[in-house]
Amino acid sequence: MNIGIIGAGFMGSMYARIAKEMPGTTLIGVTAKGSDRARKLAQELGVREYGDYRELIRDTAIDVVSVCTPTDTHAKIACEALDAGKHAIVEFPLCGDERELREIRDASVRTKRICAVAYFARYQGQYARVFDLARSGTLGTISNAFISRRSSSVFESDDIVNNLISQDIDWVVRLLGTPKSVSCANDGQRYAAFTFTYKDKVAIIEGSTNMPKGYPFSTRHLVAGDRGSVELSWRFTDRPEFRMELATDGTIGPLECEDYNPYRRELETILDAIGRGDASGHDVHSVYDAVRLSFECRRMMR
Repeated sequence: MNIGIIGAGFMGSMYARIAKEMPGTTLIGVTAKGSDRARKLAQELGVREYGDYRELIRDTAIDVVSVCTPTDTHAKIACEALDAGKHAIVEFPLCGDERELREIRDASVRTKRICAVAYFARYQGQYARVFDLARSGTLGTISNAFISRRSSSVFESDDIVNNLISQDIDWVVRLLGTPKSVSCANDGQRYAAFTFTYKDKVAIIEGSTNMPKGYPFSTRHLVAGDRGSVELSWRFTDRPEFRMELATDGTIGPLECEDYNPYRRELETILDAIGRGDASGHDVHSVYDAVRLSFECRRMMR
């Protein structure tokens, strides 16, 4: 697979360096708007720097375009890449509203090209382990789930749902499906909590950026069923740390988990799926219901 990277910020630079080292993948070049970061990155990696993203998209040597630009440009660039015959990988968040979501889905269908979504929570080792365990039947019939994502104001934005919580909404929808009803409580954009009600279960997702200065980026996942429960506490200071426990039939004990680079696993998994021509678990269709629900949740906020 030959790949081109659009964007040379944190994610674009990381993806470029990962792609440069991946067996079976060739990094053709990079581009970024209004910055010399792309030039420096291209020189560092010994690849081509394109004058703009359209020049990169037109290059017939490129099979896959990775879109690592601001969210409000994702839909436009992804659709242009698909229309140019490229597959696309779009960084989280996928897009800014339902119109853009439909445009990306329709472009993927029309062009018969894959638009994959780089949702970190699908590929991070501990999150994936809890998800797979909950889906395996080990916990029995799931009755409730809880996800909390907390940080200081360093992650504050004007869209706490799309920028912080929507990956967790995707996680819950993949596990439990689309809820029958949703309720919301929030304190502006600094704290938001959503209750998803199903016929026989409840899921709660909360996110906050109102923690004290220096507070580590922290998450908690708890999933319970009629035969057991699993709990994950994860945080990042200068490195990731986690504690995971499984409780079943009156016993409780720690769970081990392979700790790998989630961004590398994300890119490897998506490129492998594109190469096989079956990205059904990674493409825009696989997140469509969850992204729509995220926008519905956003509209509910006071």
